[in-house]
Amino acid sequence: MQEFGAIDTWVNDAGTSVYGLITQVPVEDERALFEVNYWGFVYGCRVAIEYMRQTGGAIINLGSVASDRAIPLQGAYSASKHALKAYSDTLRTELQEQNIPISVTVVKPTAINTPFFEHAKNYMEAEPEEPSPMYTPDLVAKGILHAAEHPTRDLLIGDNAPLQSLMGTLVPKLGDKFMRLTMFKGQKSSRPAKPGDHQALEHPSGTLQEESEYEAAVLSLSPYTALAKHPVLKATALAAFGFAAGALLFRRTEK
Repeated sequence: MQEFGAIDTWVNDAGTSVYGLITQVPVEDERALFEVNYWGFVYGCRVAIEYMRQTGGAIINLGSVASDRAIPLQGAYSASKHALKAYSDTLRTELQEQNIPISVTVVKPTAINTPFFEHAKNYMEAEPEEPSPMYTPDLVAKGILHAAEHPTRDLLIGDNAPLQSLMGTLVPKLGDKFMRLTMFKGQKSSRPAKPGDHQALEHPSGTLQEESEYEAAVLSLSPYTALAKHPVLKATALAAFGFAAGALLFRRTEK
């Protein structure tokens, strides 16, 4: 405000996770996670609205594909992203009702190649990782920039994100089966767990790296996300992914 006299874009992006069975993760850790992943966003939105109430602008909340489809072994994280989506949807509607010209966008990435996994608190017997493919962080940054310039309700990042999202809304039973088949083993690396010197839930990591040293496939392009930035093409792409999900479900039920 001192430098430019106004704020037109506010991005809430603080986040961390805890890996482990939800019945075994201490409740104190779940509460600490919500302080970052949910309450941090609530406080940020309240401050942003006070500065942008008259002049307008964009609030961009960094959610996750877990906002639509919960992920096993990250139960508290998924719950916080579900809560963030509900908060954002409510905030958007209430701002519209009051004729306050602030857009609210939820950006929902799939797995992104950042040190997120290294910084998460871990109660598993192995170090956490994500199944391939992962995507480069700049795809998320470009999505945030797009939402700042073009008011967007939500934006999925990564080609597998819409399929995961649809499994959470249209075919939840298939989503349950997919998660059981892929996300229990897929989130555990071959490396045994070790004490986390950089667990951000308890103290700052201090590393300030943008990308992790992930060994599997990391993609820098997402055709779906490029289409999703255009409303008509987005609807077509979602319909195609919905058809694919329906076909998978039909094949499952036929067997």
